[in-house]
Amino acid sequence: MIAPATADSAFVSIHGVSKRFGGVTALNGVSLDICRGEFFSLLGPSGCGKTTLMRLIAGFEDPDAGQIAIDGADLAGVPPHLRSVNMMFQSYALFPHLSVWSNIAFGVKRLGLDRKAVASRVDAMLGLVQMQELAKRKPDQLSGGQRQRVALARALARQPKVLLLDEPLGALDKRLRKETQGELKRIQALSGTTFVVVTHDQDEAMALSDRIAVMRKGEIVQVDAPGTLYDRPANRYIADFIGEMNLFPATIAELSQGRALVAAKGVPGTVTVAANSAPAGEGYWLALRPEHMRLGTGEGPDADHWLPARVIDRARLGAQVAYRLRGKDGDMLQAVVASTSSDASFAAGSEIVIGFRAGDAQLLRD
Repeated sequence: MIAPATADSAFVSIHGVSKRFGGVTALNGVSLDICRGEFFSLLGPSGCGKTTLMRLIAGFEDPDAGQIAIDGADLAGVPPHLRSVNMMFQSYALFPHLSVWSNIAFGVKRLGLDRKAVASRVDAMLGLVQMQELAKRKPDQLSGGQRQRVALARALARQPKVLLLDEPLGALDKRLRKETQGELKRIQALSGTTFVVVTHDQDEAMALSDRIAVMRKGEIVQVDAPGTLYDRPANRYIADFIGEMNLFPATIAELSQGRALVAAKGVPGTVTVAANSAPAGEGYWLALRPEHMRLGTGEGPDADHWLPARVIDRARLGAQVAYRLRGKDGDMLQAVVASTSSDASFAAGSEIVIGFRAGDAQLLRD
């Protein structure tokens, strides 16, 4: 596993970068360090600034303030074609009249290499993406996943220090996208190239990335490994954006020795959760992932806290059953249970109780 980047280990360094388009602030003082050889994702909703940041790294736009450096070299004033960066677009932009081999060779020929060196580089890329047997085919004779691999090979053939990928799997259907995720990760690991991916797809970022920067309104909210983002979100925005979350408005009644006594809307009594320096008062959320919820016909030892709820509907998702429920206060709740468990037998309209262990609850702010 790649360790978090530090000032000394950073390969791509972005410090205090801002960018405005007219009266719109696309990026507001963004700072970010990415390690050499890391598979790094910029994740966020449309308009959060992730594509603008990628275009600044590529040199298609200039920052209004701040600095971007790769491998210690400041990129200020360096045009796109002289940067050690290449980019793979969502559309792949393959030349329809050229074969797979010629598509990959197109950029390599402009490096001034001799014919033997070009052929060796292209053949190596074909081996990397496992396309040797399809080298003579044209793009319209390939599947979507095969075209994606050709575009990736063409981008890597110039041996960039950083490869930027704009929604790399967005043009594929859901099944092919999942199949291709593993292939993309394999190619990145074998090439050793630093990948920076822009995506709005949470599942894609979580499956591919060593680390993820979650963005909102031109700023970076949290940078962490996928598991950390899911298990320890920094605030309500991250918890809501990464996966699903049950959120109860909460107030800290008492704080002592790293624990907080919390009163949460719709939850009987008080809940004791981990909290270090949170001041007492309002403005908090008691957060619980759906897989941490228990269901039952009555209160039992499986949970520390129970509240009444009514099943709205249920959906079978392979080995799991996903429930939507409505609490006594009218709030919508979610629960995910194993399809083989007794919790998976409740039908829509059932009046039940939903519970959780205090150790699974988190205390978050906006």
